[in-house]
Amino acid sequence: MQEQVTLPDIYCSFPFRVNPEAARVEAHTNAWVQQMGIVESDAEMKRFTASRFPWLAAYVHPTVGYEELVLVSDLISWQFLLDNMFDGPLGQQPEVAQVAIREFMGVLTSQHILEPDNSNLAYPHMTLALYDVWRRIFSCGTPLWRYRFTRNMNTYIAANGWEARNRAKKYVPDADSSMANRELTIGMWPAMDMIDIVEHLILPAHIYEGQEFQALLRAAAIHVVLVNDLFSHRKEEAIADCNNLVIQLQLHKRYSLQEAQSQVSKMINEQTALYLATLSRLLEMYPDYAEEIVCYAGNLQGWMRGNIDWSAETLRYNHAPIHNHIVAAVKN
Repeated sequence: MQEQVTLPDIYCSFPFRVNPEAARVEAHTNAWVQQMGIVESDAEMKRFTASRFPWLAAYVHPTVGYEELVLVSDLISWQFLLDNMFDGPLGQQPEVAQVAIREFMGVLTSQHILEPDNSNLAYPHMTLALYDVWRRIFSCGTPLWRYRFTRNMNTYIAANGWEARNRAKKYVPDADSSMANRELTIGMWPAMDMIDIVEHLILPAHIYEGQEFQALLRAAAIHVVLVNDLFSHRKEEAIADCNNLVIQLQLHKRYSLQEAQSQVSKMINEQTALYLATLSRLLEMYPDYAEEIVCYAGNLQGWMRGNIDWSAETLRYNHAPIHNHIVAAVKN
């Protein structure tokens, strides 16, 4: 008999917001995934639209323009469809997975754009879709930004090999090693890089690369990882995917499901507190750049709050939306 649990409260002090271009961007991305051939059948398209990936982009970036939001929506959708690939048989065959990983990484060159040779691709639809969104993003970034984004995107893609090896061995990593890698496999670092593009924002290197700003980014990234694991553990349990903190705590700490979920919720609250304390320090340290830091932080907060709202309503993790139940538990 399945254990009956109550999803724990998630403290979130950031307001719910949504971009007014959400529906128009959703129409674009729905057409784009079909045009690129990465969603083909009617059944696949039904699952894609029920997942509401463009709405996640709209929750994360509530104030940016249509063209900017389209880039994020298409990129996020590609990332989730990559996750779908690794949720299937590919994700349990590390050697085969490396073929896909190398092919996708080959697209993300920072110095120039080079269209892949369509005659020699193992995964042509996904590879060409990544090329299509990357060529649109490429011209928007500085050479330094393109280097950072391609490094983070390639690290994210390569990290899927770690998860594939875990699945193949049926190995359940402990919480510490898992969090170090999940921070990469969830794709938050390239997603956060997109803030620079959609907000047309350049922070000085001494701020962006400094310890405090990197801590701010990491707190937001880990927050998203933890929320994801809290909402997605049933889905991942059903496919015997061990790359989930709730499942790992149950195995290694002998927690009940309720205890594991409560622990993850506690960790989410700790990351929120860490984020807020770090943001306060940054604003004190760099008063001349307060406007830029607040703008960047607004998008990070969009990730932290928007990911909760989207996770509660998407049918990717739930057979029926649980939005009302969860949002009632979010303390505004």
